[in-house]
Amino acid sequence: MGSSRFHLAYKNIKRLRRIATIFARYGFRPFMDRMHLGRLVAVHSRIFGAGPLPIEGLTVAARFRCALEDLGPTFIKFGQILSTRPDIIPEEFLVELLKLQDEVAPIPFKEVRGVIEAQFERPVEGLFSTIEREPVAAASIAQVHRAVTADGREVVVKVQRPGIEATIDTDISILGFLADLAERYIPESRVYGPKSVVDEFSRVIRREMDFTLEASYTERFRENFAGDDRVVIPRVHWELTGRKVLTMDRVSGIKVDR
Repeated sequence: MGSSRFHLAYKNIKRLRRIATIFARYGFRPFMDRMHLGRLVAVHSRIFGAGPLPIEGLTVAARFRCALEDLGPTFIKFGQILSTRPDIIPEEFLVELLKLQDEVAPIPFKEVRGVIEAQFERPVEGLFSTIEREPVAAASIAQVHRAVTADGREVVVKVQRPGIEATIDTDISILGFLADLAERYIPESRVYGPKSVVDEFSRVIRREMDFTLEASYTERFRENFAGDDRVVIPRVHWELTGRKVLTMDRVSGIKVDR
């Protein structure tokens, strides 16, 4: 395993211990042992096994999904990426991982305000005439609030969760470390290329963290479908958009999976 990845994992030993413990509590202790991580599993889990977790009757795929949910935003996103890979993920796991697309607990509006004001170095009241305190959606990286611009346009504002970049950086380094261990100690995993999967995930999620890229892609789609009445692409408000905040026209619709 690469020394740099081991160093990064060592610096974040508490997080690595939590990851090993959560997977062990959901019934994946044998894999932790095979990757030589059994010694990191918290003592109470080594003694009492799954503890109070309601894993009885759950399939292996469901337990894997639950473990990812418990480990938070990075692992939820990782599961979402895996759900798009039927070439390497069995169907029963794909079905479970698709459930990770659902909403997660929102952050308080005070934190949302802090991110917006840090992005634009202006108070929220100087940017929007109104902004709803309760989000209309909350996901692993960001949440969305309805608002009205100073000139009266109805918009939605996508705001990145504070501190999420540092969390993702830590977790990606640990995922890389785990992928190294898997390829070293679990030979049958090599056919799936764990390190390649983590590298792909790292590229995808780091792009997602820059909302100006999403804004640019949206604008490109808008230009491509200009004049086509069958397709509506919301307009990006660039003066209210930055790396951690994305503001677009409010458009009603139905989720694509419905």
